[in-house]
Amino acid sequence: MKEQVVICERPCKLLLDDENRFCVTSEPAVQFIDGYQIHIPVQWLW
Repeated sequence: MKEQVVICERPCKLLLDDENRFCVTSEPAVQFIDGYQIHIPVQWLW
């Protein structure tokens, strides 16, 4: 995504590892108060 911006409310849950990378495959990596969730595809993790 070159030169694009996403603006949203802060997530209520953000799952990162010690190096601030998404690290989960079994549950949503990003969750918002309204119930919206973002699952990170496995190929994006490594």
